[in-house]
Amino acid sequence: AVAPTVSIVPIHNDPIITFREKVKRAFVSAGFDEIMSYSFGNYDETALKIANPINQDKERMRNNLIQGLREAIEKNKKIFDDIKIFEFGKIFESYNKEHWAVAAAVKN
Repeated sequence: AVAPTVSIVPIHNDPIITFREKVKRAFVSAGFDEIMSYSFGNYDETALKIANPINQDKERMRNNLIQGLREAIEKNKKIFDDIKIFEFGKIFESYNKEHWAVAAAVKN
């Protein structure tokens, strides 16, 4: 028996995905590592509160990417002398308003 031949073609070109991939390539070519932090966590009072959180320390949705970058640097600074990281992720302004954002951090 011979397996059928299937061609995989993208359904559509999403401009956000295309832009995100270009941004990622630019950061990586500049020596940065990508991080992916949780969208929910123990953020400050300005962050959007979740009505029914799965855990008390994850009761808010992030409204910026800075805290995730800070936490990643804090966890890794004892292991690495130089850290260059970035994140491309969603932030949440209100219950019906979310945006893509990009942020980077460097620790020497």
